[in-house]
Amino acid sequence: MLFFVAMVDYLEAIEALFAEARGGGFSLSARDVEVALGWERQGIPLDVVLRAMRDFNERARKAPPRSLGAYSRAVEKAFALARSLRVGAHDVNWAEAGADGAHS
Repeated sequence: MLFFVAMVDYLEAIEALFAEARGGGFSLSARDVEVALGWERQGIPLDVVLRAMRDFNERARKAPPRSLGAYSRAVEKAFALARSLRVGAHDVNWAEAGADGAHS
């Protein structure tokens, strides 16, 4: 039961930020849920996902993403950076690390 609650919290936090980026009143499609669950299955912490999404949104203000898939590269890049910085560390300082979530 605890796992289910944690997953729902994970999805709701992602959905809330995605809806905010799209101007509110938006819920995740079945495909978006699969993308988010994929991040969770990969072990990507929620804070990493949300940070990557926020950074992406800052760069895409004029054209908000239509699906969570648009965030995939940014999320995966941020996760790779977080893992490399967390070896032997407890917290990631995103500003110092230069993690912007932008596409390269």
